[in-house]
Amino acid sequence: MFNFPDASAPGAAYSPGPGLPVYVWDGEKWVAQAGSGASGLYKAVTFSRDLTLASGAQAVTGVGFKPRLLQFQTSVVGGATWASFGQSDSVSNSCMELQMAGSVFAQATMAGIQRQDTSNYQSFVVASLNADGFTLTWTKVGAPTITAQLTATCYG
Repeated sequence: MFNFPDASAPGAAYSPGPGLPVYVWDGEKWVAQAGSGASGLYKAVTFSRDLTLASGAQAVTGVGFKPRLLQFQTSVVGGATWASFGQSDSVSNSCMELQMAGSVFAQATMAGIQRQDTSNYQSFVVASLNADGFTLTWTKVGAPTITAQLTATCYG
């Protein structure tokens, strides 16, 4: 248990240690602040990409801060036999592509990929980290007809 300091004014802040949340006195009790800690802010955002679209940029906003590192999960609503887990700091992109038939593939130059099958898919890299989110650059291969669902965990 933490030894919280005495607080009389609402808004007083306390951090019990590295990697632990910051607590703020609300006038009655200490309240942990979501998305806080020694490493900074973090937030998960969800979005989609219609893979029938041509190659190009996609801006994702609503993060609330400029992220320094992004972690991605890709999938398809209703299920698919492919998914990926990746990360990027906008300089280095890499991901692990999973085929549900039991194969795992390392993709050292992309932050994520969503396949419909082996010849129809889109992959992406992080083009920029912005004040309220990030921009992805998508590359289309073949003629996919599905919509990818993505979650990005953003770390500030």
